[in-house]
Amino acid sequence: MGFRISSELDYLDADFEISTLHELLNGQAATVRYANGRLVMEPNAWTAWFNTQTAVHFSSVVEGDFAATLEVQVTNRQGGVVAPQWRIGGLLMRGLDAGPVQSYLGGFGSVDRRVSQVPVFEFKSTVSNSSTLGSSPHPSGRGQIRLCRFGETVSALYRSTSDDPWILADTRERPELVGPLAVGPVAYNYNGIPDMRAEFDSIDFTAIDSEDECESAPFPAEPIDEEVLPGDDAFDASEG
Repeated sequence: MGFRISSELDYLDADFEISTLHELLNGQAATVRYANGRLVMEPNAWTAWFNTQTAVHFSSVVEGDFAATLEVQVTNRQGGVVAPQWRIGGLLMRGLDAGPVQSYLGGFGSVDRRVSQVPVFEFKSTVSNSSTLGSSPHPSGRGQIRLCRFGETVSALYRSTSDDPWILADTRERPELVGPLAVGPVAYNYNGIPDMRAEFDSIDFTAIDSEDECESAPFPAEPIDEEVLPGDDAFDASEG
């Protein structure tokens, strides 16, 4: 089975919609492929989601209140521990309008070695081309990431496995992100040596009716609607 995209939603609920066809943004900024049932991203040197800069993003358009959850492993290209600095793979939501970057990100990987010598979980909120970020140690570089939107509130959570409780890394008001959003896997490598790989097992989208459901929504979701993408095929990075 290939990388799974699934959603748990009520098809009669017009407040929550998800496109089934994914869009690749900035495909030239990374090698993107399917291998061993996973979506694999290997970003180029000096790529980033920071301030005005944008990098590769593989996304679906989502409307309404939702929890988006994925499982990812971030390593160097030999499968070892990712080295500092600024190598991140994870989940991003962004506005669709042209103009200043409006986005919200959660990811595993590395930051500046002066901040942490070990891999971390990073959140990043970019408002009109200005980024604010924070991080917490997460040495394994592997786990589950969840981004939620309920009304104007967005939240970033992470955990190692489905048996662990969610850790709330950040929550804030983002009125710029209330409309349709592009949501999905992301990876970047902001240094001169492109030695980073992000491997994604699956991504689930679940409609939520309260902020509390951001933590309680199941993962994996029941596959009411499921798209299985082919394995071991090269991805056409000319798209997007």
